[in-house]
Amino acid sequence: MVRGGGEYLATTTVCSGPNTNPWRAEATDRRLEAGDLVFVDTDTVGIEGCFFCVSRTFPVGDAAPSDRQRSIYREAHEWLEAMTTLVRPGVTCGELAAQVPGFPDRFMAQRYECYFHGVGLEEENPSLCHPADVQPNPDTMLEEGTALVVELYAGEVGDRDGVKLGDQVLVTADGCRVLAPFPFSDRLLA
Repeated sequence: MVRGGGEYLATTTVCSGPNTNPWRAEATDRRLEAGDLVFVDTDTVGIEGCFFCVSRTFPVGDAAPSDRQRSIYREAHEWLEAMTTLVRPGVTCGELAAQVPGFPDRFMAQRYECYFHGVGLEEENPSLCHPADVQPNPDTMLEEGTALVVELYAGEVGDRDGVKLGDQVLVTADGCRVLAPFPFSDRLLA
């Protein structure tokens, strides 16, 4: 990212295997192994100071992902897609908090602190937290032209694997448009 013109990395989250759960594990000397999941969270102050944040999770090697890995990934992907369809101009963060798609209870203890946050020159307002948490800006109305990152972490306490997914979007008159379309894992969605 920095070699490509970005200014600096805000986080350098690249985790694999058991280091994907819980998320935010520190870097280790553990080698990637076939069958691992690896996730990358790209929080970067990029070209001309614009914040960039996309998260993806991938399977490592040629081994087929386990049913458990596929299940976690599919649930996370379905949630991300459903949440993204709710993002539109004219709705407040408080209204969205009441509409958030169901998030599996087993992932609640380790949930990511926000379901979306604004991006510009840094992580910014508006933001949307889990409905059970205090909303920092419930009266903020989304406007056309707002850039957001819609994201989540799905990992069950004590499980081996976790999944981090997120898309940077632009709020448009028709909903939102993904600004950095990077493919999701077909192997994990299968």
